[in-house]
Amino acid sequence: MIPWRVPRPRFGRQAWRWWLLASAWVAVAGWVRAPSPVTAALVLGAGLIAIGVWLPRAGEGRVVGTIAALALAAGAVLGVELRLAEIGNRWSEVRARAENRSSAALRRTLDQLVDRGAGAVRAAVTARTFTELDAVRRRAGLDALAVFGRDGRLWRWSGSHHGALPDTLRRTDRPFLFVDGALVRYLYFVIGTPAGGRVVAAKLLDATLPWAAPRSLAERFARRYGARPVFAVPGAPRGPAVWEWRTARGAVFAVGFEDLTAAVWRQRLLARARNLLLAVVVAGLAGTLALRRRDSAPRAAAVGLGCVMLALWPWPSTSPMGAAASPLLFLLPWPPRPAVTAWPLAVALAGAAAALLARGSRRAGRELPGSASVATALVAAAALPVGGAILRAGVSDAALLGPPAGGLMLQTLGVLIVGLPWLAAWLVRTRVRWAGLSWRWALPLAAVATWVLALAFTAAWRPTRSPTVAAMALWAWPLALVLALPWRRGPANVLAAWLLIAWVSAAAVRSLLWVGTMDARARAAARELAHLGVQPDPYVEFLLRRFGEEAQRRADASEGVALLYDAWRASGLAEEPLPVRLTLWKGTTPTAELRLSDTPLPVALVPVWAARALRGGAPELSRMTRLPEVHYAVVAPLGGDRWASAVVPPRLRGEPTTVLARLLHPWGRSPIGDEVTLSVLPAGPQESPAPPQLRWERTADGWRADQAVPLATGWGHAHALLREPPLWLLLARMLLVQTLLLSVVTLPALAAVRWRRLRRSLADATGFLRSFRGRLTLALFVFFLAPTVLLSAVAYSMPVRELQRAATVQAWDRLERAAAELPRRPLGSLGAAVELDLLLYREALLRAASADELLRLGLFDGWLRPALVEDFRRDRQAHAAEVRHFGPAPYLLAYHRTPGGDVLAAPVPLSVGDIARRRRELTDLVLVLAHLGALLSLVLALAVGRALTRPIAQLAAAAGAVGAGDLRVQLPADRQDEFGVVYHAFNRMVQRLRRTRAALVRETERSARVLAWGELARQVAHEIKNPLTPMKLAVQHLQRAYRDRRPDFDAILERNAAAILQEIDRLSAIARAFGRFGTPARVDTPLEPLDAGAVVTDTLTLYAASRDDFVVDWTPPSERVHAWARTDELKEVLLNLLENAREATDGRGPVRLRLEKSDVAVRLVVADEGPGIPPDMLPRVFEPHFSTRSSGTGLGLAIVRRLVESWGGRVTLESTPGQGTVVTVELRAVADGASPRAQD
Repeated sequence: MIPWRVPRPRFGRQAWRWWLLASAWVAVAGWVRAPSPVTAALVLGAGLIAIGVWLPRAGEGRVVGTIAALALAAGAVLGVELRLAEIGNRWSEVRARAENRSSAALRRTLDQLVDRGAGAVRAAVTARTFTELDAVRRRAGLDALAVFGRDGRLWRWSGSHHGALPDTLRRTDRPFLFVDGALVRYLYFVIGTPAGGRVVAAKLLDATLPWAAPRSLAERFARRYGARPVFAVPGAPRGPAVWEWRTARGAVFAVGFEDLTAAVWRQRLLARARNLLLAVVVAGLAGTLALRRRDSAPRAAAVGLGCVMLALWPWPSTSPMGAAASPLLFLLPWPPRPAVTAWPLAVALAGAAAALLARGSRRAGRELPGSASVATALVAAAALPVGGAILRAGVSDAALLGPPAGGLMLQTLGVLIVGLPWLAAWLVRTRVRWAGLSWRWALPLAAVATWVLALAFTAAWRPTRSPTVAAMALWAWPLALVLALPWRRGPANVLAAWLLIAWVSAAAVRSLLWVGTMDARARAAARELAHLGVQPDPYVEFLLRRFGEEAQRRADASEGVALLYDAWRASGLAEEPLPVRLTLWKGTTPTAELRLSDTPLPVALVPVWAARALRGGAPELSRMTRLPEVHYAVVAPLGGDRWASAVVPPRLRGEPTTVLARLLHPWGRSPIGDEVTLSVLPAGPQESPAPPQLRWERTADGWRADQAVPLATGWGHAHALLREPPLWLLLARMLLVQTLLLSVVTLPALAAVRWRRLRRSLADATGFLRSFRGRLTLALFVFFLAPTVLLSAVAYSMPVRELQRAATVQAWDRLERAAAELPRRPLGSLGAAVELDLLLYREALLRAASADELLRLGLFDGWLRPALVEDFRRDRQAHAAEVRHFGPAPYLLAYHRTPGGDVLAAPVPLSVGDIARRRRELTDLVLVLAHLGALLSLVLALAVGRALTRPIAQLAAAAGAVGAGDLRVQLPADRQDEFGVVYHAFNRMVQRLRRTRAALVRETERSARVLAWGELARQVAHEIKNPLTPMKLAVQHLQRAYRDRRPDFDAILERNAAAILQEIDRLSAIARAFGRFGTPARVDTPLEPLDAGAVVTDTLTLYAASRDDFVVDWTPPSERVHAWARTDELKEVLLNLLENAREATDGRGPVRLRLEKSDVAVRLVVADEGPGIPPDMLPRVFEPHFSTRSSGTGLGLAIVRRLVESWGGRVTLESTPGQGTVVTVELRAVADGASPRAQD
């Protein structure tokens, strides 16, 4: 039987207010998720009700903020709904207003830009240094600024410019020049210098490059106003131009806006409202949760509110949450497939984990039978293969081929699916321990079992056969070990158990997803092999036809490389790593080209294609199987003698073959990843072709598949190499994933912890850090961690630099060979010879490239860095290299100075190939070593800190004991270090203190005896003086009566004699009391096992004989009650207590006596109903001579205490003013056959 809480919801009296507020926020999230008049009405209704309920409490600061946030959210929803209704009903008017407003704003923006640009070029004339020129450019908000000399050479420059500067800048006499490039559009400001030179400033108006778009004016304007401007050359506008920007010398460019539709405008309005409401909702939820703490609303409901908001909110697709909510990543596989993606499912499971952790952190609960624990454990074990099946079936191949093992979201989802049943099993587990199970060996055994299973899982994978999801049940062994550890209840143990379960589950999920990733790569490799060579590909045919149609549709608005690029992107070819060569023709002469393949065009087919194009009509697609240069070709007539072609050669590789293809491709690499390499080799004339069926064989690098594919020249061998990382790298990556997932799954635990408990834990941690041991441990941790981090950084940077250096040296060698042939061969053939895309810089300006489209597209900088040019000019170096990022991909730009003073440059990709793969492996290994180093640093810091502070703690504890009066403390004096000297000195000090205290005690005892006898003499004199006074008065009265011969002398004598006798009796009683108090306890007289009930009965019989009017409530016990005492002393104790009770009740009573017995004690309880004793006097009731009455010696209770303690018992007194006093005498019970010493 185990404790298990089945909690009842406890709601505060104000909890319904909190529920109304939470419902209003959920309604806001529902409207953002699905905006409509119905959801807007729900927001307004719930918001108004909640505001009305909370408004009376508006005086509180938290309430005011929450009400304001909710009112703002409801107002925003209402305003957006009105705008949406206006868009739907009067779109033409809305569109006209938007265009007019955008046009006015764009005019103001352009006027301000012209003013800044003109001022910048004038200020640049007087700039003498690069620093001054850069400051001028930054103040004007320009992208590039350059100063040219009289001879056209570049003197000073600042900023960056995409592509080569137009040659017309040197010849034009216009102050403004607009250049419409293929991917970039610039506005130039030109002014002459007094020395005959020119100053040129450039502003990027628009760009199609992903990494340049945020810097363009069009992108910034669209983000602010919602309408994206379109810039075009006057007379040939691209898009619907509405006006021209003109100067006194004519039109500079045409300006229009992208065609606005009601759907686009609606989406932009909702996006802005979503961003505004996100900030409002975050602020409002913070205030709402603060109110929850005050109104005692259920914590699980608060966590549920947060989960609902996270799941309902429509996150942008570019955010991690939005990407996780995509059905392309994960979709629940249960038929019919519901629209449940990874993000809401993970949020729901995280909320369930928080609820379970909150429940398990409480101690009290209802008992459940052990069968429930067994059933829960079986369900948890079955959840492993079921959860694995859900994860494998729901995850897509695209997700597995993307980030490692599906990314963090999928791995977190897997941990929650697999770990939650085991967390529930832990919460209801039995307390039966396994034989010999302990933390010392069970926890390492669970860790070793986890790693062994992970390695076995990955080692069992084959391309044709992978471990089934049923094998996931093997992970029940380490999880069962975690469950069977000797746990205790409490929040800390619940959190520790959840982290251990998540740690094991992370290894299981990581292994499962790794197997799924390898399966996906094998399937992708098989699909890619099926498309190599000249095999038919219907999807490629579809994309090529779309390219021809897009080229025809855009022929009137675009030209040159821009036409090819726009058609390439619009057709969908940009989404596929397809080697294609796009060409724009005029007759049989190429006018523009976009080479995404390094295969040359067949010159003999150009006239044939031109003849087809000149006939006009729809695009024509042809498939060829006999030419090594062409597999597919599409020809699209564009009107007149213009036509466009797209040629796809037979695919012999699986990744992009040119730098331009990698730059323009959205991934910059093969979609199947760098772990799979595809290649095709032609078969020899006597060599038999490879088998048509795919066969996988293990090699030193992984798995290799061979398949026969048809080529133009016959059969070829298609090879697919699927690299498999070594086991040590798999283990390192698994440790990294486990560490990362532990930090993620801690979030539900933090949500389940109460703020007070968290604050208390933080306070404890802060208190530890403030202590000497904490500060020493922290200093040691930093001391140990700093070299670890430094060594990890060095261990990572050195091999990475060597990899980059190897790539750099290789690129320099090729550039040097190209520079030697540069005067004799054109740049294009040199690039093909050295297998590099070459860029030629002359006088720091980009002048030529091995591919003309590299210049026209504006992918590279138009000039070199000033520092690099300065080094080349001063002959400091002949080579240089730098790492640049084009979009997300890093590239190595290698430079070589030619003998003629020009500079050759070549971009080398670093994110693909062996370099990228080795960098990833090295990164993972260094991160694992850094984590292990940090963990070892923490362990060493704790151990060394404890070892160094243990002597100080011992010394502090000993000093505390000495301060408390214990002088028996002795520290070990056998240490040979500095602490041994301190311990020895401390022991000497304690020894001297012990001798001093002994002497002081003797002197104190002697003084106490003197004082005690003096006090006793004073008390005796005082007590004797009281009866002597009436005796003296009586004798004097008798003397006067005798002298006066009083006739009633006999009566006077009788009366005074009686008074004298009474006072003599009083003196006798005083003498007996003082004598009894001064008599030491009879330690020489042994105790006897007396019948306490009989002694009490006898004493009451004698006492009642002289006190007829005194009522005592006493019921003798039904059986004998034996206790250790002395009979006469027990009677004296009882008489003293009865006399005190009688006097407290003015002689009437009643007084209750009872006798209680237990296994080790007998209690005699005497209770009266007198006035009681004040609380401030209770500590003094057992002191000698203390009494609450004006009469008496005050020795009764003192004598009682001395006698009872001499028997080995104790006496206690409790009193309540106005209700009475209870005195309890506790005696030792008599055990069978035992003596009092044996019982001691």
